[in-house]
Amino acid sequence: MRALIGVAALMLVSCAADAQVTTGSELLARCEQLEKGWRFRSDGTIFVPNNGMQCWGYMSAVFDFSFLILSKEGNKETRALGPTCIPNGVSLVQLIRVFLQYARTNAGHLHEPAPKVVLNAINNSFPCR
Repeated sequence: MRALIGVAALMLVSCAADAQVTTGSELLARCEQLEKGWRFRSDGTIFVPNNGMQCWGYMSAVFDFSFLILSKEGNKETRALGPTCIPNGVSLVQLIRVFLQYARTNAGHLHEPAPKVVLNAINNSFPCR
């Protein structure tokens, strides 16, 4: 059931972000555009260039869904993306960097659906104990 909920949430993320972002390779290209153009301002805000908005929006949705708790029974939580273990305090920028690093070092998986590659990146960097 959790896996089904996670897949459904990631399908929503895929559709909401952009219909053209379907594979890990396509998302990597968008995130590399973001990485080249983002600017970190002294007031703590981040300038996101237009050509980086697809990555920013996609990964923002993943970030939000990863912390979304659908139900809680005692100590057991059902999260929208299934059992992900992103620690509190991780920022969206850090999550994007996690994806970029994973995608660049696992090029053999970039033909796979973007949601799968993103989840693999998350679970690789933040394994559940």
